[in-house]
Amino acid sequence: MQAFVQCNAKVAPIGLRIEAVVWDLLLVAAVFGPFLGVFRWVVGYLPTGPIAALGYSAAFILLLTWYKLVAAIGGRCTVGMRRLGLDLLHYSGRSVTCARRVLRVLGGYVTCGIGFLWPLIEPEQLGIPDLISETFVTLSPPQR
Repeated sequence: MQAFVQCNAKVAPIGLRIEAVVWDLLLVAAVFGPFLGVFRWVVGYLPTGPIAALGYSAAFILLLTWYKLVAAIGGRCTVGMRRLGLDLLHYSGRSVTCARRVLRVLGGYVTCGIGFLWPLIEPEQLGIPDLISETFVTLSPPQR
């Protein structure tokens, strides 16, 4: 099987990539909590039950998508990736265009999150969003 990554940069370890996702989820949750507080203050109560839980989940996913798209359109990595010193590159080693960053975000939703399991069996440890967008997460070069 031919390798996808055709530059000298190494694919970042799965553990670091998962940790970056956890940081991003925590950041979005930190914004979502006050959002629920304001919602309760305006409406007077927080609805409960399965329909409300579905609504809260949808709102959280929309907020997470907005966060990821803002980073992608801005040409930046997410806060979690930057915090852990991760960067995003094209297979050739070039920097990633805005369109590829957006494609990567959308590719993650097309696979319904299952794309995160793919690196466990893929030889280069690339996720399905990596394969769709022809990008990969790598360690950032040290700052001078």
